[in-house]
Amino acid sequence: MLILNSDQLRLKNIKNLVDIHGLVLLRGFLKPLDEAELNGLVTQHFGARQLRFRKLGNSQGSLLCKTGLEWHSDGHACYTVLHCHKTPQRGGDTLFTSSYGILDRLDDEIRKIAEQCIAVYGNRYTFCKGSPSAVDCNKGLRMNETGTKLLKPVRNWATNPEKDDSTFSMPLIEYDEYGRGFLVLDIRHFIQFEGWEVDASRRFLDTLLKMGLLPIKQSKLDYRTLLAVDDTAEFDANCVYRHKWMPNDLMIWDNNQVVSWILFSLILF
Repeated sequence: MLILNSDQLRLKNIKNLVDIHGLVLLRGFLKPLDEAELNGLVTQHFGARQLRFRKLGNSQGSLLCKTGLEWHSDGHACYTVLHCHKTPQRGGDTLFTSSYGILDRLDDEIRKIAEQCIAVYGNRYTFCKGSPSAVDCNKGLRMNETGTKLLKPVRNWATNPEKDDSTFSMPLIEYDEYGRGFLVLDIRHFIQFEGWEVDASRRFLDTLLKMGLLPIKQSKLDYRTLLAVDDTAEFDANCVYRHKWMPNDLMIWDNNQVVSWILFSLILF
């Protein structure tokens, strides 16, 4: 990760730095940027792009999820910008890890199996196409303590008139222009590997992620609701960076290089 001061924006090519480092943190903004200012910043450094804005938190119109947002990439061959307008009293940290580093920490046997895996994704366990984690959580979806495995799908999916049963497949491991493999992942929408049973697929992916992330401590779940009751999940600091937000922080990352998990279990403004 690279940390820059906001006054360096005019002197640096941010896209090149994100491509090199994977994750760039910008600090020193005197006030939060609005959508127009964020659009201008992205256009200046990344060229004209179609942006999709979402608010995360517990203010009106925002998304809050007690399961967190599980380990995921936000897309393939695209970038994510996350900007802090207000910090919570507790919680809301964001965890980042290298999608290359996860693979580098796998043993040879697990890596060899993973290289052959074709992941099937879809909305079979979520409420509908495009439903955010907060909606899926309210409908019953639950994740495990490390964000590496889906425990329960949404309730009554089969009778939901908004359900979407379309799927798409892609390799679990993609390769960059230099031939180095990186993990492409979205736990909430992961269904199974082609040719595998669902339970076996989940167990293998859970094993792979724990080997690559090296969890030290798990968040606690309420055994009745399976919702998080704290945000104490902890991973080896050499594998996972845990970012505590400061007002006006702005993070930009390359989704081919970075996998993230946002802890929302105890956000209080």
